[in-house]
Amino acid sequence: PTNTAPAVGSLVLDAQNRKVGSITSSCLSPALHRGLAMALVDSSSSAPGTELQVLINHIAIPAKVEKSTSCDFRETC
Repeated sequence: PTNTAPAVGSLVLDAQNRKVGSITSSCLSPALHRGLAMALVDSSSSAPGTELQVLINHIAIPAKVEKSTSCDFRETC
């Protein structure tokens, strides 16, 4: 189900299948043909590159923490 965006509230698990967070927002990317999501995760699992899993319809889907970006919309990003 990589072409499925996880529902808000979906569980985020670490490599030991422990709950470390949950999805806060998600959408399908028409350009990438897959779901994208933001999650609130424990600080111990928040380093860029950390491998996690998201439960979608009781199936663990691999996920990875990406570097967060910020943008000042008064300027060009």
